[in-house]
Amino acid sequence: MYRQTEIIILGSASPRRKSLLEELGVKFEISAADIDENVHAGEHPRELAARLACAKALKIAGVNSARFVLGADTDVTIDGEILGKPKDEADACRLLRLIQGRTHTVWGGCALVNIAKKIEAVIVSETLVTMCAMTQSDIKRYVATGEPFDKAGAYAVQGIGSQFISHIAGSYPNVVGLDTPRVMALLKEHGVLDGTLSA
Repeated sequence: MYRQTEIIILGSASPRRKSLLEELGVKFEISAADIDENVHAGEHPRELAARLACAKALKIAGVNSARFVLGADTDVTIDGEILGKPKDEADACRLLRLIQGRTHTVWGGCALVNIAKKIEAVIVSETLVTMCAMTQSDIKRYVATGEPFDKAGAYAVQGIGSQFISHIAGSYPNVVGLDTPRVMALLKEHGVLDGTLSA
């Protein structure tokens, strides 16, 4: 395990991000940030992921100025369209029809903020995910499981949805919710982790 100098705040209630950090042995508290996530006109998804991750971290850091706060945002795009979380069953089916049999992009933004130390570091990872062809029956059965409803793009790469993924180019954990190798590097760079493994 890495030696950790202080407990960070995760500005997200995502159980997937929580699990990823727990698996790495990172000590953290959760304080979810509620922000306006509307897309700005002409905004590139890379810029969107960076802006929202930073906004989430800054909101929590505003009342925890001496603490390190980790904010994150995940966006899915295809044909220039940003695919959010499905609004209902019909929307989940629409999103899955849109991405089935094709390759889409997952953009993962992550921001580490400490106001007292004047740290505001942001990274964005890009992963290409190719889906298998899905029949209408496949889509309806998958939506009926309930798994797609709180996921950008309407699928979970680490869950039942894994059966519909044929190829991933780039970071797998980025698709889950955090590009963990880059997050760990960020924590080491800014002294949250000492960078060496301990027994």
